[in-house]
Amino acid sequence: MSVEIVEVDNSGGGSELDGYRTFDLIMTTDVDWLSTLVQVTPDLPGSIYQHAMGDDITPGANDVASYPALEFDTYFMHDQWTTGIVGMIPPGSDPGIFDANAIELIAYNTDHDDVGTFPLIRISIAANATGWWHLEAYNETDAAAKVIFDGALYAVNQLPEPGTLSLLAIGAIGLLKRRRR
Repeated sequence: MSVEIVEVDNSGGGSELDGYRTFDLIMTTDVDWLSTLVQVTPDLPGSIYQHAMGDDITPGANDVASYPALEFDTYFMHDQWTTGIVGMIPPGSDPGIFDANAIELIAYNTDHDDVGTFPLIRISIAANATGWWHLEAYNETDAAAKVIFDGALYAVNQLPEPGTLSLLAIGAIGLLKRRRR
């Protein structure tokens, strides 16, 4: 089982998304899965994009045609999965969280032999936000067996550009050569 975060070009959403970056969280599995717990916790309150016409599920094509920014809203992408009963429930006895401050929900699928690649969530987050994401995936045949993935959310200005990294590497090599002489 693996998880991948893919950045999505959100320029088609217009100026409403200026200052936001959009990502898809995608799970690939070779074993049947039952559920996933997804948590996103940014450090800045209100940094998760929530369109006024949006919901926690994939928007319909007609809605996106009327409101292009809705395509880049934050939502679970369960409509792209295969058959089975698909839904979302809050974890434990909590009411669940899906707002501009944090996300914590469980997505489940009752289809058997459901292996492959599954887009789980699309999230648009303020470009200057940092924080953490967490995913727990549970196996259909052994509900006690789970796989845990954690990752960091980085602000745009925290990751050096490739050219800057190259210059740093060249400088480091130069210092090492000079030190050896």
